[in-house]
Amino acid sequence: MRFTLLTAKNDLRRRLRDPMSLLIWLGIPIAIALMIQLAFGGSGGSSPKAKVLVADRDESFLSGLLLGAMGQQQGQQLPFEAESVELEEGRERIEEGDASALLVIPEGFADALLREEPCTLELVTNPAQRILPAMVEESLTLVVEAVFYLHRVFGEPLDAMLQEPAPGANTLPNEEVARISTMINSIMERMGDALFPPVIQLSIEVEEEEEEDSDMGALFFPSILFMTLFFLAQGLAEDIWVEKQQGTLRRALTTPHRAGEFLTGKLLAAMVVIAAVCAFGLVVGRFGFGLPLKNLPLAGAWAAVAGALLTSLMLLLQLMASSQRVASLLSGLVMMPLLMIGGSFFPFEAMPPLLVTIGRKTPNGWALEQLKAINADGYDPTSLLASFLGIVAISGVLLYLCTRRMAGAFARS
Repeated sequence: MRFTLLTAKNDLRRRLRDPMSLLIWLGIPIAIALMIQLAFGGSGGSSPKAKVLVADRDESFLSGLLLGAMGQQQGQQLPFEAESVELEEGRERIEEGDASALLVIPEGFADALLREEPCTLELVTNPAQRILPAMVEESLTLVVEAVFYLHRVFGEPLDAMLQEPAPGANTLPNEEVARISTMINSIMERMGDALFPPVIQLSIEVEEEEEEDSDMGALFFPSILFMTLFFLAQGLAEDIWVEKQQGTLRRALTTPHRAGEFLTGKLLAAMVVIAAVCAFGLVVGRFGFGLPLKNLPLAGAWAAVAGALLTSLMLLLQLMASSQRVASLLSGLVMMPLLMIGGSFFPFEAMPPLLVTIGRKTPNGWALEQLKAINADGYDPTSLLASFLGIVAISGVLLYLCTRRMAGAFARS
């Protein structure tokens, strides 16, 4: 036991002599946090808006209403920012990529709209953008649909209002105005039961858990953190080649102590490093993304034993290879599929059900789910204790296989 602790202490001292490696390992969670922040934005970020240049060649009351409708609806701001410009200026600016779209309202727009005559709105979109111009086009399509249904409902009174006054008169007769008012009133009475209150009502209920799940940063961070632990386990396992090149393994086998004690010490040192990096990463996730962090000591302990399992697996792959280059290739071939299926490249919430079922049975996927449960305080103590014992048992088997391999041809070759 004393030799095991001395080996672990020696490994930790070697790590401390190389502070740059420790800083890189500790900086990985921060780098991940910054990348996620840039990719998905913070909670206080503003939504993107489509800048729409409007060349109003009609300059009528209805064209002005259309321009105003692109700025707000029912008191809520739409994702559009409309700006009135001259036609030539608008075309120049859209060619320079200064806006998402240019809307040209032609002359006679108001008359054509009221008389339900053909009229073409010209929309020039920015080819460098995709989503925002599509939103503008979809909104204009809704306007066209609204005009169509407006004429289906109020077409008769609109036609009556557009009639020319009698020769010598400037306005419609009072009888005609009264008839138009009566038609509008009759239409409103027929539609009253459907409009006041509306027959179709929209009820939106947002559960708090769904809001939390919608935070992409908080969703991705635990998965990428476990990816960091996997790469860290690989780097720690590759240290066995440094020990071999320095002759440490050959000297260790000449002592009365067993190879298993030497590897156990290295595994203990790896567990300390992994637990420190994981704890640091969880703190970054807590303050950077609001991750639930109710059991930091327990989460650190779980990360340590999970790291021991991953390090033992990576160490066995290193010992099975004939050279360091082959070892890197072999560990990569095993690690990348496990990372992809085990919820590290993509969280389980964004994966197909079949892959989720398979991924949660992988070592890293199973450990990742347990870490999430510990952070959210949703774990069962009995089940967690069984999981701890299971990881220790599996790590012990892998360590035994590593010992047999190292005591054989690996150290002496």
